[in-house]
Amino acid sequence: MERALRDLAALGEGSLTLKELGREIDQILRRVMYLPNLFICLIDEEPPRIRFVYCRDEHDRHVDRPIDGKGFTDKVYLTRKSLLIQRTQSNEMLQAGQLVNHGVPSLVWLGVPLLSGERILGVMAAQDYEDAKNLRAEHEEKFMAVAALIAGLVERSARWTDRRGQIQNEQERRRQIKALFATIGHEIRSPLSVIQGFSDLLIDDLRDSPGELTAQRIAKAALELSDATDRLLDYTSAESGAADTTPVSTDLRAWSISYETWAKTAASFVGVEVEAMMTVGNPISVRLDAERLRQLLQHLMRIAFHLKGVAKVRWGLREQPVYTIPHELLRLAFYIEAQPTDLDQAPTRGESLQLAPVDLADGRTYDGTTVSLAIAERFAEMLGAEITVSAGFDTPWRATVVLTAPVVLTPGDDKGEAATSIMRAKLQQQSQRVVVVTSDEDSRTQILQYFEEAVGASPHVVSRVAELTDLLRTEPIGVVIALDESGASRVSEVHRALQNRADNFVKPYVIAVSHDQSPDGVERLLDDGADAYVPCPLNVSALIVVLSEAWLEYERRSE
Repeated sequence: MERALRDLAALGEGSLTLKELGREIDQILRRVMYLPNLFICLIDEEPPRIRFVYCRDEHDRHVDRPIDGKGFTDKVYLTRKSLLIQRTQSNEMLQAGQLVNHGVPSLVWLGVPLLSGERILGVMAAQDYEDAKNLRAEHEEKFMAVAALIAGLVERSARWTDRRGQIQNEQERRRQIKALFATIGHEIRSPLSVIQGFSDLLIDDLRDSPGELTAQRIAKAALELSDATDRLLDYTSAESGAADTTPVSTDLRAWSISYETWAKTAASFVGVEVEAMMTVGNPISVRLDAERLRQLLQHLMRIAFHLKGVAKVRWGLREQPVYTIPHELLRLAFYIEAQPTDLDQAPTRGESLQLAPVDLADGRTYDGTTVSLAIAERFAEMLGAEITVSAGFDTPWRATVVLTAPVVLTPGDDKGEAATSIMRAKLQQQSQRVVVVTSDEDSRTQILQYFEEAVGASPHVVSRVAELTDLLRTEPIGVVIALDESGASRVSEVHRALQNRADNFVKPYVIAVSHDQSPDGVERLLDDGADAYVPCPLNVSALIVVLSEAWLEYERRSE
């Protein structure tokens, strides 16, 4: 019996449906006792009902039924006590009207309650149609010995099954909502396209006539209704949470060009200029939900188009590598800036939305900006991105979207080996154009050891940023490695020192090395001026890869 208890306890480690659990319990109990037939049922309380979740019976199918108090299972439920009863006893109860046969009568019936504390979950029972001696008091004792453990297993499985059913039902509900609104959108767009087409014809036909202004107003209203329909469908999609797109390998340069084309086309309808400030250099692919990202940025761009006093919208992308050999991530920072006629004003940096729900009744309904912002927030949540926007809806205005995506390497593209073979000689030649900023003696020793192992040469090492400033006056430094022993202060200090140089100064590539590998810590270092991040403990492969990327970028800046 101890073996059976151990085997039953092991069932709690998996996630089984009630039917699968019943089958496993049946097989375990049959190894320790004679068990001709077995069923497990649950008791639904509202309304009171017996629901069979597992049944192995040579005669009965055991149909779910209401509790009437006149079946063997009902009596175990009502008394919360085990019941072992022979056919002779059950015949007497039948004659007295105390019993009703809900199935094929058996010669002996044994049932025990499955209790969870003071609450009865259900009943486990066995019966024999051929020999009344096959189920005796010793079988009842074994049933009672395992009843508490089986009750726990049944309760856990029932909750898991219910939860899985709820999730599946919720997913189906979301899909239905999304499909419903897609149908509504189609029904709206069909007549709307007719209105837009005929309004354009009317403008041409009524050119230079009193009716031209009316035709233009109709065309504008149709365009606004089309935008509102798009916002409605996107908001419904975002709120439903129905995943209709998946992360795929995306060429950043091609994706950016495609988005820029859309932005300029959309801007032409509202008379706003769009200027793209791209930083995507060499072709690179990342794995992300490109379609969801496009929708997010489109809604932010629509907000920028409709801000008061907007004359130009600038948008751009800055990518920054995060090296965690053998994996490589890319931090993508998209920004959208709405500029007024007076372009001397600079947009504010923005404040984090914290993905809080937007109050659609707070009065900020100017040209649908509030709805677009709510949609952008929800899409950002789906992407795992962070959104910041300027306060208010006046120009100058700025929105920033930051997310991290894994780099997709092509087959056979081992960056560590490629960098090692190509860059060792060059790094040895350029080692005196690398400066390491660290005040920690152990860090100094370690990084010098890595340089010796990687390229057979040593870089400059300084302990204070003031020494770096002095060195920049005399040496053509291309790469600065800031070992951040004290948070982001060292990187931001290096960044300020580099920015204070003359205009014709080519800014060195700044690599932050830190023990803080949290997402917030990495974001802080990159925001404070680092071009790339490498975690501690540093290793030779990571150092060579990031240095190879650093020199390529520095040479591009120097062109």
